[in-house]
Amino acid sequence: MEFAFKAPRLLMAGDIEEGTVKYLEAIEGIKQVGYRDWITARTADGHEQAFFRIASHATVFEIFRTAFDDTGRPLRVTVTIFPADRNQFIVNVGNLPEPQYDIPLPENQAEEPEPPAQP
Repeated sequence: MEFAFKAPRLLMAGDIEEGTVKYLEAIEGIKQVGYRDWITARTADGHEQAFFRIASHATVFEIFRTAFDDTGRPLRVTVTIFPADRNQFIVNVGNLPEPQYDIPLPENQAEEPEPPAQP
């Protein structure tokens, strides 16, 4: 809770325009050097079913991202939920070439359908 006294914007409901990582480094001198993602899949709960407009048996991804400073101390955790029927994840670790996204889609997937209009 020490961060709350020195970095009060962490407690406010709203965006930190420069980002949480840069804000903590500027205020506290804490530098994030990496993070670990733990990705699980599970059945959506009632709130998620309504929010994402998915069926009761639909699957969601739950991602726990733990960020670490240069001493190995965890400094933040972010939990994000994604519906599994419309998301993909690419994880790159190490020094890799830029990904190639110009691969043609199969003929029956040439174009993404438009999402339904919001009520």
